[in-house]
Amino acid sequence: MATLMRGEKRKVAAQLKAEITRNTGNQQLQELLDVVLSPQTSLEKSDNLDWCRALIAGGNSFDEFAKTVRAYDNATTCGLVWTSNFVAYRCRTCGISPCMSICADCFHGGNHEDHDFNMFRSQAGGACDCGDPSVMRTAGFCNLHGPDKPKNHTVPSDLLPMADVVVPRLVFRFVLYLRDLFSKCSDLPIMRFDLKEGEPLLSLLHELCNMGGAMRTVMTRALTDAVLYQNHTDGSAGCYSNVQPHIKQTQDILQNAQRRLAFPDTPKILRGNPAVAYPLLPSSFVEELLFWAVIFEFPEKIVTLLLKMLPDNTYKELFTKSFVKFYGRIAMSLAISSHPDRLSSRVVHISVQLFSNEDLAIQMTNDLQLIHILIASLQCLLKRTLMDNPIGVARDGPRNCQVANCEHPVMKNHCYWPVISDLTNILSHRSVVHKFFTDPALLKMWTNVLSMFMCMNLNERELHNHVEFEPNAYSTAFSAEIEACAAPMWQLYTHCKDETTAHYTQALLNACVETTMDWLQEANIQESFDPFRVSFHIPLLRYYALLLSQALTKQGVQVTPAEDFLKRLIVFPLQIQAMVSEVFCEMWVRNGLQIKRQAMTYMQCHFCASMIDLDLFLLQVGAVYLDPDFLVTKVFSCFKVLETLTFNQSHFNSQLYPGNEPAMLEGAFYLLATLLSTRTHMGASEEELLRQEMVALLCIQDRPHSQLADQIPEKTGLFNSNEHFESILAEVADYHDPMSETGSGGLQQGRYSPKPHIWETEFDPIHVMLRVMQKKDFQTAMDRYSSHMKQTGRHSGSSGLWPPFKPLKLPTTPFENLHQLLHCKTLHGVIFIILYKAVHGRSITDPVLYLCIALLDMMLQYPTVKKISKTPTPDVIRDGDFSAMFPDNVILNNLRHRIKTVEIPSLHEKPSSSHQRTMDSTDLLLQQLLNEEVSIYSQNLFGLGVGFGGHQNLDEAEPPMEEEEAYPSEEEQDSVDEELDGMEQEEVDDIEEETEGMEVAEVGGDMEAGTVQGDGYDVDSQSASLQTADEPTVPLQDLPATTSTATSSSKKSSRVQTVLWTPCKMLTINESMLDLLVKLHSKMVGKEGSYLPPSMRTEKGERNDQGVQVGGGAYYVRRLLDKICHLHPESQQQIEALCQLKDQPDNGQTTSSALSSTDRRKKAREAQQKLFAKLAAEQRTFLEKSLETGEGLAEVPETDGDDRGAATPKEAEPREMFECVICGQTAPSTGDNPIGMVALMQATGVLGHQSQVSEAQTLPTQSGEEISHAGRCRNVNERRKEDLTRNFNKDSLQASVDTEWTGVHIQSCRHYIHLSCHQSYLNSLQEYQSHHLHVHSKGEYECPLCRQLANFVLPCMPSLRDSTSSKPHGVERNYSCIIAEVMDRLQHRRERPVSLRGILTATENVFVPRLQMENRFNTQGSDSMRLGLPPREMRQILLQSTARVNLELDLVVRGNLLTSQSSSQPASKRSCLGTLLEVLSFIQSDEMYIAMASKAWSSLTGVEPGTLPVVPRAQSNDVPILLRDPISLLLYLITVMRHPVHKDYFTCIVRALYAMLYTQALSVISCRMPQTERKAWTESGKSCQEHSNQIQMDSLLSEIIVMYSQSRLYQDVDTHQGLAICQSVWTPQCVETAIQQYCLPFLRIAALMQHHLYREELPTCQRQDVEFEVLVNFLNLCTPPSVDEKQPNLYSARCLHFVGDSPSNLLRVWCQEFLVFVNKNHPAAKVRLLLHNPIFYPPRLLQLPTRYDDVFQYYRQRRCDRCKNMPSRPVVCLVCGALICLNAAGLGCHLSGIRAPIDTEHSLECGSGTVVYLDINSSTVIIIRGKRLCYWASVYLDRHGEEDRELKRGKPLILCQQRYKMLEHLWRSHGFNHSCKNWVLLGGHGGHHF
Repeated sequence: MATLMRGEKRKVAAQLKAEITRNTGNQQLQELLDVVLSPQTSLEKSDNLDWCRALIAGGNSFDEFAKTVRAYDNATTCGLVWTSNFVAYRCRTCGISPCMSICADCFHGGNHEDHDFNMFRSQAGGACDCGDPSVMRTAGFCNLHGPDKPKNHTVPSDLLPMADVVVPRLVFRFVLYLRDLFSKCSDLPIMRFDLKEGEPLLSLLHELCNMGGAMRTVMTRALTDAVLYQNHTDGSAGCYSNVQPHIKQTQDILQNAQRRLAFPDTPKILRGNPAVAYPLLPSSFVEELLFWAVIFEFPEKIVTLLLKMLPDNTYKELFTKSFVKFYGRIAMSLAISSHPDRLSSRVVHISVQLFSNEDLAIQMTNDLQLIHILIASLQCLLKRTLMDNPIGVARDGPRNCQVANCEHPVMKNHCYWPVISDLTNILSHRSVVHKFFTDPALLKMWTNVLSMFMCMNLNERELHNHVEFEPNAYSTAFSAEIEACAAPMWQLYTHCKDETTAHYTQALLNACVETTMDWLQEANIQESFDPFRVSFHIPLLRYYALLLSQALTKQGVQVTPAEDFLKRLIVFPLQIQAMVSEVFCEMWVRNGLQIKRQAMTYMQCHFCASMIDLDLFLLQVGAVYLDPDFLVTKVFSCFKVLETLTFNQSHFNSQLYPGNEPAMLEGAFYLLATLLSTRTHMGASEEELLRQEMVALLCIQDRPHSQLADQIPEKTGLFNSNEHFESILAEVADYHDPMSETGSGGLQQGRYSPKPHIWETEFDPIHVMLRVMQKKDFQTAMDRYSSHMKQTGRHSGSSGLWPPFKPLKLPTTPFENLHQLLHCKTLHGVIFIILYKAVHGRSITDPVLYLCIALLDMMLQYPTVKKISKTPTPDVIRDGDFSAMFPDNVILNNLRHRIKTVEIPSLHEKPSSSHQRTMDSTDLLLQQLLNEEVSIYSQNLFGLGVGFGGHQNLDEAEPPMEEEEAYPSEEEQDSVDEELDGMEQEEVDDIEEETEGMEVAEVGGDMEAGTVQGDGYDVDSQSASLQTADEPTVPLQDLPATTSTATSSSKKSSRVQTVLWTPCKMLTINESMLDLLVKLHSKMVGKEGSYLPPSMRTEKGERNDQGVQVGGGAYYVRRLLDKICHLHPESQQQIEALCQLKDQPDNGQTTSSALSSTDRRKKAREAQQKLFAKLAAEQRTFLEKSLETGEGLAEVPETDGDDRGAATPKEAEPREMFECVICGQTAPSTGDNPIGMVALMQATGVLGHQSQVSEAQTLPTQSGEEISHAGRCRNVNERRKEDLTRNFNKDSLQASVDTEWTGVHIQSCRHYIHLSCHQSYLNSLQEYQSHHLHVHSKGEYECPLCRQLANFVLPCMPSLRDSTSSKPHGVERNYSCIIAEVMDRLQHRRERPVSLRGILTATENVFVPRLQMENRFNTQGSDSMRLGLPPREMRQILLQSTARVNLELDLVVRGNLLTSQSSSQPASKRSCLGTLLEVLSFIQSDEMYIAMASKAWSSLTGVEPGTLPVVPRAQSNDVPILLRDPISLLLYLITVMRHPVHKDYFTCIVRALYAMLYTQALSVISCRMPQTERKAWTESGKSCQEHSNQIQMDSLLSEIIVMYSQSRLYQDVDTHQGLAICQSVWTPQCVETAIQQYCLPFLRIAALMQHHLYREELPTCQRQDVEFEVLVNFLNLCTPPSVDEKQPNLYSARCLHFVGDSPSNLLRVWCQEFLVFVNKNHPAAKVRLLLHNPIFYPPRLLQLPTRYDDVFQYYRQRRCDRCKNMPSRPVVCLVCGALICLNAAGLGCHLSGIRAPIDTEHSLECGSGTVVYLDINSSTVIIIRGKRLCYWASVYLDRHGEEDRELKRGKPLILCQQRYKMLEHLWRSHGFNHSCKNWVLLGGHGGHHF
């Protein structure tokens, strides 16, 4: 053996393989393995495992062996196993099981075009199901998997003989390791177990398993062979003969480890089952591996190894049996685990792969009672949490009823979830469900589990003190019911949908009834219980409701619930509905916010289908089978409003505060209306329900597709793939494309809104109210409905509309008695009281009133079927006895029935209540003060002739109609209804009208009634409700008031009898419901006798009701009365008689209230106009006084570029006024008190990404693709600067070139602030510094007015008007004279006035340091550092480059088309270039640079300066004039001159520079010509010189060619490769076009400067080909061409201006100066410098691919460009394409062990601190600016125009070009600081963690 160990591994393995093939050598191999895999040798020894690899390979290399084995992979399924965070796909079109998932390779390898699929990140892990026909359809298989795919031939016999021997030994060695590990760490917690030593061996097993089906067969044979396991463990296999004692010792360890697993209680039905045997000793390696996996809480690598072999069916079956046997122990481990979440995920990772197979599930159910094991395991978990249930009436002794404690760790940690998940999974199989439904013991077990959740998390209302802390157990309770109860319920529901499964439903229904009766008995609950203790959780009753619905509507089962049983059941849902109303009335406010969260969760879309919908159906069942009078009384009793439903105006509700009564009454009526109209579980189809839910959601607000799909009520656990969703959505909604608000940076997503006809035909207010969680959402829906009706012309006026309640649908046969709820005397009596109070009081709110009218309308729709016998009604009815008010239940009879007299009980006979509250003195005092305030307010309003409705406009208050208009025509009636039907109840009560007197008779006492002379104001019942019998009610008219007798004559002369209610009263009513409805209509319209029956109207005939009729209260009351007249002639006769009685004349007496509606409105408008006129006069007086004293506000005129209020160039104001946003003072900027613009300065590198290529680069998405940076402005300018620096002295470089690709960008919100106020503002911010502002370090702050980010103040220069700056004399002057004056201005010594020293100091201390600090972001790319210039020169370069950068960026934002008016608007919004140029000129004071400017001007014009200061540097090697940048020279000259620069001087400088630029263009063109063309142009130029004295392009080009031909320039150019333009023939038109294109960049900048300096509007231009002409005309370089000119575009030479008659001398000087450099031996440099292309296209972001999946799949597998590691959070730079790591804190990757912030290298190099990234894992764009990070939005949207942040939905995403263009615009314009608000600090506490 030692000899073998010393030999070479591959040779020894080959030798042993040969012997094994000949059936010899097995002993040698076993002995070798005993040494290599000795239990006494550590598994971390790599050499031993290398021996194992060599032996398995049998003489070949292990990699070659693996490749060979994979070639014989005969597996038909993929079986790829993954862990959490793995990207997989799920196709609902191909999936059979909802758990189906496939890997990315199989998904892309299959055909899923137009399928409903999504990409997702696995949470708990999974395995690929491709090729498994039991999980997915064969059409979705990839081209490699499936039963029909061709496979390789049989595995050769000599390929795996060594593996057959070595693999079992590897597995056995790993088992021994696990045994030893447990013995060493048995005293430690599970979380402390470490499998680190066994990792190498475990990795080798994974490598073997990954070789494919051939090797997997070897491994599964070793794992499942029981004989092999027995031989290895007892030593009979011949291995480990020298360590047999140790092997036996490990056997004892295995037996002892059994005690580590908790064993659940075994029900009788499971006794004898192998799964509950103890001890459960393994019989194979797979069982022992699973056992240790359970012990060590399922280590991830062991789990994945076991799952990788599931494609082998034999192994899968044995592994599933082992898993089921251990299931009870696994469930108990969940309860004691320290990491239950992790353990739960790993358990489900295994179980979902096993139980998704129906054949395997039913086999385990038959063999091992799988369902019993799951339910028993769940019971054992829940029993740990049980506590006494306090819901029922307390008994003597201990309680028998127990409930799950939501505070228990098992409930809080959701330890039951894996068991429930597995139960729901197997219940999806039809064969398994059959076993479940046909086993009564199973049904009883399950309903007993449900009873443990009954009334959990019981809420007890706090009446006195607020809770000390708010518990969060409610979330646990809701999760438990939804996960543990609702999910299995809906899974069972899918199997009970037709008559063939009726016995299933009946069996479970019986079990629910039996368990419910037992639970009610144990809880000791009768027909009522404590109303102050309510639980939202009644899952057993909801099971009963759902099963009952299925049985009655779909299965034809005749089920009649027992009346007593049903009465006890409905108490629970009824109490919940009442509690919801109480919660929203703030009656549970002392219980904290958590109680409102419970109510909202109960109604929330993910819970409502499993909770409130089933509760409502249970109440509907009660309405069908119970006495309607009982149910209606029960409803009002539970809502605590029975004491409110009284005729007593001074009633006292012992259970409610007066402010809560209307809302609770409204809730009760809404519940009744909902019970009558809802058909969710009463036979409605799935399509009808989906349509109803969709319409309700859309009516509340427009919604995106994902939100709409997500908020459809969810049946928990079901595979939600409604095939009708899209078709219904297309029918009911219109799609609106996503739109971008480019002005504000706002973004929208694709949304759906209801089609117009939906509002008119399908808007259901009752269902909308059922689905909203806040009343404001219902009001929003009503507002949208009203808006639509007004837009379509169906409603006019400002009055509100009543909800358009839909007609009732006829219920199905089992529920035909539902409408009996409408036909009960109790409901009729309640409605009578409501109408009575509405007519004679004001305590009835609009919602209660329109619900009552709607209920009456419903009664007319469906007359009663079951008529009760008439009973005589007494003459005197006791208040509250509703059944005695009417003789029968027929509504048409009861409408005519008159209530004569009502006996009002004494106030001291209040109903008793165990929780009756008392009013303290504070409440009474507040109520008295309120009454006094209401009285005074009402009297003041009546004095003005205005109604009490304070929110109504004056012109909307309607007076009563005149007497002669009492009988209007039908048209007049319709117009009145349309105009006034929406008036509020309070507004109508304030209209002065006649009311009938109310007679009061005393019973057993003296009469105490007061009759008061009133003005039509009724006593508010609410204001008097708090007064007791000891404190008599005082009418408001009797309170102290300031009403004078003078005003009484203008009031109505009628009397109103106001009653003081006292004990023992008899109230005479003598009215019917018809009388009250007619009076209610009159009250709403504001006119006595406003309603006329159809028979009494002017125009006979039926009213045309075609189309949608809408309106307010008056319309619906009128419609109801019309319907009554149509249905019941007797009622019509009574109404006619009533109208005739009111039509009696009143002797011609009229009052002031009889004014017409027009007169009243006219007077109101006149009063309004007088008031407004008075206010306007006062304002004018104030302004006049302010102007006289000089304190008026100065207007600051708007400008296009710089909003400084500067005067026009023609007439400049002496002093410019600014308003400080801090102190509010309006004053000019002075040296002593300077003022500046609130501005933001930031480093920029945007210009560096300009390109000489017009097309944008494309982001690579395939290997081999690269991004080219050739032609980038940054690279081109760097090379140009290097050439200039190498060939010329540095002093002349400043005026020759700029660092225009990097610098500082400045923008302003155009608000002003004093510099002193700014400093005070910063000091105040330091005390309240927020995390996103760096006041100390960076001076950042928010504008006090607009809150935009800023970091400095740009000083405004005071206006200087002296002789030197005045306009030059003379209108037309010689060009030479102006040139001389410019030279004089350049040489003039700049001496600043003493008064400006303060602002100079402030500028030097504020502006320049800030500029230098921001520019430090550009130090890595700044050329000034590389040039080695001293600090003084660096400062000058910085100042000049700042002006250049801002001008260029302004041009970039405009898209390089300066003359486009529309594009100039966004650029000027935040521009401050005019002020910036003045500041730069103001601080320019270096004499050397003044001298250099004079010399540059002399070189340009040929005018010698008078006196030049001495320049210390040598000037012998200056940059030639033809190599200088004209834009740099322009900026240099303008900033050196003292401001303001006169327009003539500016034009002169531009003309001089244009001449230089024109010469440069001709020089470049001549170099691009071939030699033959040069010769031809030379001859042509000579001919032109002889025939014309004007400056012409031909002659100038000829001279230049002649001069350059004398040098070697053309020789070097002709041999240079890569010229920008090269063509063989150059016509005059071609030359002219080339010159114009060459000059356009300079002309644009010059025009932009003129626009900002002189406030001149930029010209408009519709065509780009005439841009040159427009610009030169704007700059006064050339006059416009004449109309008759033949070729108007050939006149660039006419823009030339030279001193003297001929430009030859100046051209000769320029060319000779350049030829000096040409004659030097630098051919490459001189060609590059001369042929420099100044044309750059605007910077652009990388062009993204259309499909996001291309980006995701490519970059999620790439390594970081910096650290070369696989990033956990990869992001791609959209500017340069770099792939960067981004971790949780926004920091970059690790370099040399040190974490570097992401912005320190790439962001500085690419964007000077500002970069734009695309987050690969979330599709979101990330903006990083400095130390801040912001999540902007996603530029990829799905087909519905929605984002998918974090890829949660996983739908295919398509690039939105509109959003991407907006992102590009924000990047170019530096608008991120203004458009993005959600900034967080990188790496700080405010950072976002992914």
